Amino acid sequence: MLVECTVAGEPRVQIACGILQHKAARSFRAAVRGLDEIAIHTYPEADLTQLPAYDIFLVDTSTASLCLIRAIRDAHREALVCCLEARSDRHAIQVMSAGADVVLYADQSNAITAATLRAAIQRTCRTRAQRHATIGDLVCDRESRRIRCGSHVIDLSPREWSLFDYLLTRTGRRASTEELRRAVFPSGARPSNALPVYVGYLRRKLRSSRLVRVVTLRGFGYALEARPHPGPSTTHHPAPPPMQDPVILVPHRPLRVVDRLQR
Repeated sequence: MLVECTVAGEPRVQIACGILQHKAARSFRAAVRGLDEIAIHTYPEADLTQLPAYDIFLVDTSTASLCLIRAIRDAHREALVCCLEARSDRHAIQVMSAGADVVLYADQSNAITAATLRAAIQRTCRTRAQRHATIGDLVCDRESRRIRCGSHVIDLSPREWSLFDYLLTRTGRRASTEELRRAVFPSGARPSNALPVYVGYLRRKLRSSRLVRVVTLRGFGYALEARPHPGPSTTHHPAPPPMQDPVILVPHRPLRVVDRLQR
């Protein structure tokens, strides 16, 4: 039985799901009900090892082999591998030895299976949310210290990233010059003009963003400002004036002496 692909909201956690039998499918549907931060994609089990990076792999051990679980773990070392329908303690140990992170038994109740899966999915959501942050039209990966604006990747130096990350954690609030100096130069004192120099570097690299900018707060410090995404235009355009009868201009012909005499 296949679990249909559902996408809700802005998915942050991608789940690759193999073919689930009836009981496992019911438990999985109950686990993901109401979650709006996930995207579920169903694939034949043989294709699970050929997929790009996913956050969670869900496998039914009543139909999947231990070799498949090992192949998924080898291909996706950072993903969470959840296996359902373990037949016994021995089978569960074999599945965990093959690379599974979460193993659920076939004789567990649907409620326990659903609750365990839901907790694992929500934990992955929180972990991914801490790693990835979005502000305006920028998507920030804290682990790789890279920023993406659409298809454009913004690479920052370690000092520039320290400055940006500190401002990012205080979005909507002000950061004093002294706070930023401690965050950017933790090892010791720097010239008083060093911070403005790095702020200038950061501003130049953020020029590709139309919504995010670093604002100077004179006499205090700096702030990261994000304007809202532009919505549909609501500008009122006046109606065009009514059409008027066309005016035909006739070229002027100077009067001749004969015309004057005739008049």
